[in-house]
Amino acid sequence: MLTLIFLKPPRILTVRNQNTGETFDVIFRVTSYSSQLTTNSSSSSWDEGKDFSAPRGGGCTFYTPSWGGGSGSGSWIQFIWKTSNNTSPCYKISTINRTEPHRFYDMSMGYSLVAKDNLLTVGSGTYKGKLSFTVGPGGDFDFGDNYQASDSVVDINLILSVNHDLIVTTTPESRALSLQPCSAGKICTEEQGKQNWERWMITKITPQLTARSDFLLSSTGAFTTYIQCQYVHGENCAIKSDNNGQLVPVKAYLSLPNNIINQKTNSTVTRALMPIHKDIVNNSF
Repeated sequence: MLTLIFLKPPRILTVRNQNTGETFDVIFRVTSYSSQLTTNSSSSSWDEGKDFSAPRGGGCTFYTPSWGGGSGSGSWIQFIWKTSNNTSPCYKISTINRTEPHRFYDMSMGYSLVAKDNLLTVGSGTYKGKLSFTVGPGGDFDFGDNYQASDSVVDINLILSVNHDLIVTTTPESRALSLQPCSAGKICTEEQGKQNWERWMITKITPQLTARSDFLLSSTGAFTTYIQCQYVHGENCAIKSDNNGQLVPVKAYLSLPNNIINQKTNSTVTRALMPIHKDIVNNSF
């Protein structure tokens, strides 16, 4: 009587981001198999080693006793086999004619999961995917012709979380900004702002109110930016007059180092208008 365990080669599974639809591939491989066998015969009546140690076929090796492999006596046998590859079978041959019922139960397996793609290029989020394995003769999990499986399909649902580090460092001066009157496209100091207010009182030429915030940015993956506002005017943030409550729109522009590009336009980011809503399609870097 032959007890056979044959595991198919590694599988490639595509997992999908539940929010963005982004995908990447992972390689799933069975690395170990364990079970408990009930039998009315002696636990030593198997070839090449007591119990289920020393599996044959070249596809498995026996875990050391510290893992509990091969422990058991009388009417039950516990074992753990480590798979050396998923292309060769693992099996044991009975040294006696077994006519009594046998049953494998408490089956479990170990596995390895390796990303096929570079995770630094994968967006953050929760990714899901499902592997379906067939059980039975010729299936993904093949126990030979002497045993009948209680299920024909085993589904494994994978839920993977990808989290990248994003660190933004600012100075105290960059966290609180003072809008100063200045020429279009220019940034002025507080002293220059006072002079420009005086100039406006004479010329009545309305200046722009501008300010600049510098920061250091470090990221291990893609990210998106948007601005949150206390007051909104159309598609822009706004400031509110203390005198009459009038809302005046304020535009915020973002410039990033040349090695960070917009993923949609494949261009550098210089004075890009920041949206007030999250837009991962048009505003990811």
